[in-house]
Amino acid sequence: MFGFTTQPDVLVADPFAGSQTTALAAERLNRRRVTTEMHKEYVQNGFEHFKMNH
Repeated sequence: MFGFTTQPDVLVADPFAGSQTTALAAERLNRRRVTTEMHKEYVQNGFEHFKMNH
C-alpha cells in the first residue's frame, strides 16, 4: 500500500518487522527502510526470509 502513498526514496518504518515483508516491498519500490523487532526468533526468521527473496 505504501507504494501508492509514498514517493521513491522516502523512509518507511516498520516497528513490528516480523517476516520482513515490508522491508522487501520497500526495497522493490525504491524506498529506504528501518525495521525493528523485539522477538529474536522473528529477527532470525525475517533475516532468512529477506535473504531468500532479495
